Amino acid sequence: MVGKVVHTSAAELARYHDQHLSNGDYHSEEGKVQGEFIGALAEEWGLGMQPIFKADARFGAFTELDVSLLSGRKLRRPRKSERCAIEFAYSAPKSVSIAAVRDSRIAEELAGAVKEELAWFETFASCRDRRGELYNSEAVRRTGKMLAAGFVHETSRAKDPSLHMHVPLG
Repeated sequence: MVGKVVHTSAAELARYHDQHLSNGDYHSEEGKVQGEFIGALAEEWGLGMQPIFKADARFGAFTELDVSLLSGRKLRRPRKSERCAIEFAYSAPKSVSIAAVRDSRIAEELAGAVKEELAWFETFASCRDRRGELYNSEAVRRTGKMLAAGFVHETSRAKDPSLHMHVPLG
């Protein structure tokens, strides 16, 4: 099952992460780090090489869409984005969640399947192009690049088996 949540601001996404995704043991179940950056931009900017930890400055920059900090490039004209973030939550059936308690490969397969779907989704990634005479237009240019963060959890906050993956898209 896939659910969707729309975050109306960077502050809302950061608050949601603090309260729900990185809450105590829920973020790092039994010491296992659960977060990672996903997508072509994560690879291009070298973000996918290190896991996302609680209170990670990179995730803060992700929620603020601070492209300069994330990419390591100085932008000529950085500006604050008015975009909304979207988060998808991919949930396995209860029987699969119970089986995942005994077999860690199941969680790896869920993450792999979600990443495969996101790679397909990424082929449609686009941005508005407002350069030059397109300044006041709504012209769209397909980039085929996106940045997402993935958090795999094997339990609910109540600690019952609930294999799922949160994927906020910036």
